[in-house]
Amino acid sequence: MFNPIDIVKPNKIASPFVENRSVSESGMASFGEVLKNVVGSANSKLLEAGDISRKVASGEVKDINQVVFAWQEAGLTLKMVRSITQKLIEGAKTLFQTNI
Repeated sequence: MFNPIDIVKPNKIASPFVENRSVSESGMASFGEVLKNVVGSANSKLLEAGDISRKVASGEVKDINQVVFAWQEAGLTLKMVRSITQKLIEGAKTLFQTNI
């Protein structure tokens, strides 16, 4: 007899409760690792923009375009992080409102 559950049965199920699992073990990064990388990237962009601003203020860098570009890039990265968190919140609200 045809059993549809066997067709969609995954080989591995990622457990969100297992910590310190590397990407090579599971074949993919966990959601927490991806989110940590995105937030870390946004933080590094902000730090880089602040560093370039300080260099322009001290006279080490003469090109103001570098400062503008760095702050624009940091701003776009922050907008992306904010939109990801908003989608996560909306998804969590929807998940909590579903009836089982």
